Amino acid sequence: MITEFGEASTVTRGKVVAINDSARGQTITIDGYSGERFTGVLRGQPHGFSSHPPIGSIGYFLRQGSSDRLTAIGYESEGRPVNSPVGTAVLYDDNGNQIFAKGSDGVSIKAVNGGVMVESDTGTITLKRGTLTVTVSATRVDLGGTGGQAVQTVGGPSTKVFAIL
Repeated sequence: MITEFGEASTVTRGKVVAINDSARGQTITIDGYSGERFTGVLRGQPHGFSSHPPIGSIGYFLRQGSSDRLTAIGYESEGRPVNSPVGTAVLYDDNGNQIFAKGSDGVSIKAVNGGVMVESDTGTITLKRGTLTVTVSATRVDLGGTGGQAVQTVGGPSTKVFAIL
């Protein structure tokens, strides 16, 4: 039995055994010290970001006083990219897919399986490099800038793809 508050409030390393991601606050089951298992532990996540670590991920949990209240912190899998340069950020998953903000080297997107999808329910999607643009709207694709002539296809002029000559 822990009798002193200082002994009870500690940070402990643990391993994810199960995750419930169906509610507003994600809860996990953690194995702590030998023989310890905690269920329904709230895993705090920053605003605007959500993740679902795989079973077996390692992280930390905070024991709050002498009660059974715990808060999970972090939890990373073996797929976490390492040796990232200072000032950069990587969003990654357990399959090696990455969105990498590379500082002065720009941004890279790496899709290991499948492709990259950019989706918008309203407005347009624009890709731009220098003065060259590709714009996709709900009704058409514009190559080289907005406007231009219909792209000629084997079946005649396109009604959806246009290009500036």
